[in-house]
Amino acid sequence: MEHEIIYTQLHKIVPNDKNPKEHDIEEIIRSFQRFGFTNPLIVDNNTNKLVAGHGRLQALIYLQNRDQQAPDGIRTDDNGYWYVPTIERAFLNENEAMAYIIADNKLTEVGNWDNQKLSDMVNELMQNDVNLTDGIGIYNLDEFIDELNDLKVEAKDTVDTNPEAYEAQYLVIIV
Repeated sequence: MEHEIIYTQLHKIVPNDKNPKEHDIEEIIRSFQRFGFTNPLIVDNNTNKLVAGHGRLQALIYLQNRDQQAPDGIRTDDNGYWYVPTIERAFLNENEAMAYIIADNKLTEVGNWDNQKLSDMVNELMQNDVNLTDGIGIYNLDEFIDELNDLKVEAKDTVDTNPEAYEAQYLVIIV
């Protein structure tokens, strides 16, 4: 199924009042300030209610209500209206739309990190003096680095005794 991005007036987007996810609006705003608005909202065509992007919507409303500048990626018109990139999708029914709300919020939590790649990326960014706190969700960089080091130790302590697995894990730890 092909989706088209439509720019919808901010005040016409209807949040789903059943959305159970709580959001860190200040962190979302910091992300907007740093990276702009990068991910369209998803609206159910059947109900015209939002199914993905409630935190981003709340952050945009917060900014607009305080007469802040629209983040990059948000269009404005001469009247000061903000237009948000949205994708409209017809869900099978309201239950499927609500299930998607849970899935959209939960799926990023259930995956794991490749600790070596994450560590390498963080180290590279730090060597290039890239700020890893503003708009990324890392509030205390020292604490985050300690967590990464703990994950490396855990990985080292759980090396598989299978020679092939051992060699692969050994190489990851040394690299």
